[in-house]
Amino acid sequence: MTSGWRACPFIVGKQYRSLTSFSAFRDTFSEGELLTFVRTAYSPYDGMTGYFFSDPQGRLRAWDIHDDDDLAVHCTFFEEVASK
Repeated sequence: MTSGWRACPFIVGKQYRSLTSFSAFRDTFSEGELLTFVRTAYSPYDGMTGYFFSDPQGRLRAWDIHDDDDLAVHCTFFEEVASK
């Protein structure tokens, strides 16, 4: 799946765990949080892609990355949770 011009490293419906506590452009994540990937959105005006997750309470969460940033950094923030 792509959003804007870049491929998406996440799979819709899959769960991901936050590997560390960190602040993003529009959100703050805590280490160990379980999130389900929902969708992406691209903003050419802002020059960034938003990756949207839902948390167990049903809140929409956002992790954004600028066009000039290396998307591989997602591996330092999230890991896929293995299905049982």
